[in-house]
Amino acid sequence: MKEQMKTLIISYEPTSDLAALKPHDRRNAEYFSRLLARHDLGELHFASRQSFREKLDALDPIVIIVFDSSTAGEVSKYKKGAFIYVAESPSSVFYRKAEVEFRQQKNEKIFKEAAALIRQIVDEGEEKLIVARRYAAMSFQDKYDMVVQMLISDREDLRNIAHELISRNDIDPDFIWIRAKLVADVWQSADAKSRQEFLEATMQGHIDNGLAHQIQDFTDADGQVYRQFMFHDLHGEDVNEIRRVPVAKPDQGKYDYETLLSKHETPIGSRADLEAGIWKKNRDSLATDQPSDSSDSSINPAEKLQK
Repeated sequence: MKEQMKTLIISYEPTSDLAALKPHDRRNAEYFSRLLARHDLGELHFASRQSFREKLDALDPIVIIVFDSSTAGEVSKYKKGAFIYVAESPSSVFYRKAEVEFRQQKNEKIFKEAAALIRQIVDEGEEKLIVARRYAAMSFQDKYDMVVQMLISDREDLRNIAHELISRNDIDPDFIWIRAKLVADVWQSADAKSRQEFLEATMQGHIDNGLAHQIQDFTDADGQVYRQFMFHDLHGEDVNEIRRVPVAKPDQGKYDYETLLSKHETPIGSRADLEAGIWKKNRDSLATDQPSDSSDSSINPAEKLQK
């Protein structure tokens, strides 16, 4: 199985004569050579920007590494069933001195993930390769439909996997947008009571993050009742910013309910959900002075879907 695992790197050609290169080109080549040596990407192949289609046809790689989103889009349209990673090119890594470490860390993470995928397929055999290629060939809509079916499944393990897929940012970038689409679709179809429950759930996220607490309900001059939440800083000190969530009345229309949100600048469902996620990330960064995403990037969707 190992010899069948191929990786194609597009827009990069290794050189055997480093001495003939200019100093900065030699530095770039040496860096990339060391990066490749640290990670087992199976059988390595290289292609120019002009010749990658022929190489894709001939090699059928499981992993493809490119250096810009435009090439990634072309490859994705031409080749299905392979995992495409957009890395930093050897020359761009050293383009700005202040960003060198960040770009190197990004590449390290990408190559580590690709190597882990290949290692897993090698260890688990042909069936794993079939599952991985099937997943890699899925469109955004395919993934969205899959997540919806998992979320409404009677199986708790599938529901848990779906929640993990849409909650983490290091598994597949598509799941970030799938979560956003789920939130928007749920909000659009929800009645007034469900919209209230959704907004209260997002406020519970702020509470769980340690950034808000519930205070006494408020009733306006029209008799509309609002649940009230006070935001506070990391030390628990109120910041005098109150979020008001309308309490839905019986038979209230969903659009009538949404109109109430504008009275006190209460964000609608998708904005409220995004806000809670951003605030949590900011809180974690402030509390630790480190990037908030410390989860294991070696987990891949194909592994989850096999379950």
